[in-house]
Amino acid sequence: KELVDIADNRLEIIPPDFDQSEIKWIISHCDWFCGMRMHSTIAGLSTGVPTTAIAYSIKTQGVFETCGQGDHVVDPRYLSTEDVVAGLFIIIPLNRDNFKHETCMNLKTDILKVRINSHLIDG
Repeated sequence: KELVDIADNRLEIIPPDFDQSEIKWIISHCDWFCGMRMHSTIAGLSTGVPTTAIAYSIKTQGVFETCGQGDHVVDPRYLSTEDVVAGLFIIIPLNRDNFKHETCMNLKTDILKVRINSHLIDG
């Protein structure tokens, strides 16, 4: 509750009893999403929500770079806590309208590439 008060009611903490589809739906209604787990951040990216990842593996950077959002990753393995927090405050105000449009366009292009490559492989 204290965190919600500090965030001036701009933060919502949800109960842990939702399934993955419900969580993705909730994420899709966020103005901005920050996650540490790969699938949660993919849910944000795939629904066009401005998303930031706090990375814990090299895969996170790669996924975000594939979506054209490599600069929306902070990595606490290489940054101090203060630098991670500072990085988040730099990323948050990026133009959200452009983010949403660019993310959706990149994902559509990437999905098409995967389908074409899959078809070529399958013959």
